[in-house]
Amino acid sequence: MTDEQYFAYPALSNSKLTEVKQTIDGLDSFVNNGNAFFFGSLFDAMITEPHRVSERNQTFDGNKVESKLFEDALNKRKIFLKDEFCFNIVYNNNSEYQKVFIKDLNITYKGVDFVEKCKCKYDIFRTIGCDIKTTAATSYKSFFDACVRFDYFRSRAFYMDLSGHSQDVIIGISKTKNEIYIILITRGDDRYNTGKLEYERLAFSYHLLKDKFLKIQ
Repeated sequence: MTDEQYFAYPALSNSKLTEVKQTIDGLDSFVNNGNAFFFGSLFDAMITEPHRVSERNQTFDGNKVESKLFEDALNKRKIFLKDEFCFNIVYNNNSEYQKVFIKDLNITYKGVDFVEKCKCKYDIFRTIGCDIKTTAATSYKSFFDACVRFDYFRSRAFYMDLSGHSQDVIIGISKTKNEIYIILITRGDDRYNTGKLEYERLAFSYHLLKDKFLKIQ
């Protein structure tokens, strides 16, 4: 499934859950920084979709990237792959990249049962799911706080329930320090339970007001 096909497929995604949260809670869960988003996409592609990146021409999807930005992403990739845990996840023979799951998910919120067709796309998928984040954080604690602020635990619980996996990991790489932050999530732990309750809450609102939210693009 191409990116275009995935984004066009009519199913509830984590991104749509974020839109629901912004609408029903009356606030933005994050500020969309275009430069930060582009850097994260470039770095992610260098790890999981290297065919999209040309080191020789310093291009991403055929488009020229500013040299300093490109070199910075390359440097972060080297730091990432020097970490044994990260290296083993990326280069394990069983690893799949940009793995898509689409499923009719049975959800219960406050005693109400309902079903929604949902979708997700993993950065890396194997015996443990993996989400890679570039981050402004400069310590494990500040990255953990960012995971709470940006609802990363919600996304991981949502992904885990779609894939059936019992464990997931968020790997952060600091944009200003040569440091890696690894946060594990296990089905049934506080991180998973908190994230699951939050995605169920938002999915319930989506279920009730689906026509409204489908118009939000």
